[in-house]
This record gives sequence, structure tokens and C-alpha cells, in this order.
Amino acid sequence: MARPKRDILKALTPAHLKGIGEVAATWADLEFSVIHTIGWIAEIETGKIIALVSPNNFAAWLDILERVTELSDKHNFRLADFKAVRNQLKLVNTERNKIVHGTWLPPAEDKTAIGLGMPKRGRKSVIGISYTALQMRNIAKQIADADKALHAWLTKPTPELQRNMLAAAVRDYQKTRQKSPKRKAPQQSSPPSK
Repeated sequence: MARPKRDILKALTPAHLKGIGEVAATWADLEFSVIHTIGWIAEIETGKIIALVSPNNFAAWLDILERVTELSDKHNFRLADFKAVRNQLKLVNTERNKIVHGTWLPPAEDKTAIGLGMPKRGRKSVIGISYTALQMRNIAKQIADADKALHAWLTKPTPELQRNMLAAAVRDYQKTRQKSPKRKAPQQSSPPSK
């Protein structure tokens, strides 16, 4: 039996459509960040790394990122912190997939859009999904936050730079102490006599 044709743009509220759009747009930025990071760590120019990794799925990109980080003499110190970033990226990937790949029904009275998701992995072939427009926008914010976490992980100073920064701070402190006039200890007065 054929499914009756419906207009999804009329089925969802403008706020829900905006939420789906925000999720999709922030996800596109995050995907580029991951690919660019792989290229930067592997020391492969952006165009070439896009050609090499884009045919793979997001989970494979994270595996590739972890492996090139481990193999890099310059960046392998970052590996210890990768698990937390990876977990954050995987979590937002799951939520993004539900929203962007869901098939939606008109929102209920409480403004919650309900729909069906069809996971590509796992045991379930169909899952029920429901989001308000605000929840969708919050997922978009979580995606942006995951992108920032990836950037913070990538820009963490090397151990050598951290040592140099600490040494410079100690030297600056010592210079400041040498330049400041020596203060005389206050004279102690004798206790009053009885």
C-alpha cells in the first residue's frame, strides 16, 4: 500500500524546521573540523585529506583521528585526552542522526514533534523519536560545544611548551620580586607594662 503524500514543510512548525536546520548546519561545521584536524595531525593538505576520508562514516573518521594522533611524534601526547572528546562527538552524532534522518509527523499539542528514526547500526531497525523545537536547538548548541572541545583538544600546548610557559612565568615573577623595593619588617613594640 502506498503511503499518502504529505508536505513535510507543512507538517512541522517553522520552529521545528529551524531547529533541524540549526542541527544540520552546526553538524556540517563539526564534520569539516574533524576532517581538517585529521589532516593537520597527519600533515596532509585539506583537499587531499577530504578526498581520502570523506567516503568513510563519522565513526571511521574518529578511528582515523585517533590512529594518526597515536602515530604522530608531534601530537601523540594528545591521545590521553582524546577519549573524552571522542565520547562527546559520538553522543552528538547520535542525537544529530535522530533529528536529521528522522521522518516526522505533525507536532502534538505540547509542541513536541514525533517521528521515526531508522538507525543504520545496532539491533533496532526503527526507533521512536520526539523533540520540541527548543530541544533541537539545544542539540545544535551541544554540537557547537563538541566542535569547541575538539578545537581545545587540538590546541592544547605541547608538554615542552607547557614547561617553557611555566619557566617564563617563574622568571617573570622573580624579576618582579627583584625590582620591588625591599620592605622593612615592622618594628615590634614592647608590650605595655602593667
